[in-house]
Amino acid sequence: SSIHQNQGPKVLWGAGHNMRDWSEKDEINWPKWMSDFTLVGIRDYLQGYEWVPCASCMHPAFDKDYEVTNKVIWFEHKKQLIKATEFGREPVLRFCNSGQNFEQVIELLGSAETVVTNSYHGVYWATLLGRKVICVDAWSSKFFYFKHKPLFCKSKAWEERIGYAPSYPEALEECRTANVNFW
Repeated sequence: SSIHQNQGPKVLWGAGHNMRDWSEKDEINWPKWMSDFTLVGIRDYLQGYEWVPCASCMHPAFDKDYEVTNKVIWFEHKKQLIKATEFGREPVLRFCNSGQNFEQVIELLGSAETVVTNSYHGVYWATLLGRKVICVDAWSSKFFYFKHKPLFCKSKAWEERIGYAPSYPEALEECRTANVNFW
């Protein structure tokens, strides 16, 4: 129909893959329909398209300073809860990414020195806040293509690996710059 003939440019912004039961040895095969877009930006770093991470990095909640009041917090994906027996010996605050108020989630992540998570956005947002990040039990391909990679380990091993968790003070600026340039 003529409705579709005069459409403007089509933009794919911050998309990415999400394959379960995937190994880093497996190849990423992007769908053919991606060639239908005028402009493509993906959240996955060095994967054949322009790197444009999730635009949530532009939110002003990341401009605030958050006092570190917790050595460690756990931030879990709402559909991938960690077994209670895998939290280690010390009591740790445990939260679930179930669509709460965005500003509260960022404040919570900002309260931690180290965030242990199995949530994509838990990794991403804690990284943007300059926190140390441990990704436990990565259950999808989406975890392995961050530009600013977390420490990966099994949930049972997080306590012994905590000293190796990286932080990236430059991450927020780099992610925002990528989004502004794509805009």
